[in-house]
Amino acid sequence: MIAAYLLEAALPTDTIAAMVPSIPLCAGPDLTGCIIAWHSSRQGGRGDMATQNALVWSPGGGFDVTRGRPLACVNPLTWTVSGRAGGRDMNYGAAELEPNNPAGINIVHNATGADCWNGLLFIDIDPDPVFFWTGPRYEDLFPSKVNPFFSDIRANVQSRIESFLAQASLPAPPSSGDVPDRDDR
Repeated sequence: MIAAYLLEAALPTDTIAAMVPSIPLCAGPDLTGCIIAWHSSRQGGRGDMATQNALVWSPGGGFDVTRGRPLACVNPLTWTVSGRAGGRDMNYGAAELEPNNPAGINIVHNATGADCWNGLLFIDIDPDPVFFWTGPRYEDLFPSKVNPFFSDIRANVQSRIESFLAQASLPAPPSSGDVPDRDDR
């Protein structure tokens, strides 16, 4: 596995550890065999729905609620679990749905910053006006027609693939026949 991108999912870190104990969160931009996850909330907005009442899979099957458990957050601008926030100038580009564009999207550079705090990814982008009629809780729960980190994710996937391939091209470890047995020493 190169990496698992679990975007806009409120995932408690204890659930990840219980369900896939051998797969850590990605703590750097070129690491492989790890998980990238975040749940975003508007900067200055309330993230209590995700941190308190989001339904998540339970390790034993069925569902559980987050109830204040620490959530996984890998910052999509710095690609780290903890540390500094990423400013707008680090954002390669958001993708906005655009039906009149042959590609279906427009790329908007420097669209938002990102800061992991208490398990939530706080961003600067406001929800789409289409969602205003449903109320503030809906705005916190559902993303708009904008992927704020589209170009960042594309670049990071490529970087992780290159890192994975570089690791794959390393010489193979010695086979068990090449390693002296303890009794042969």
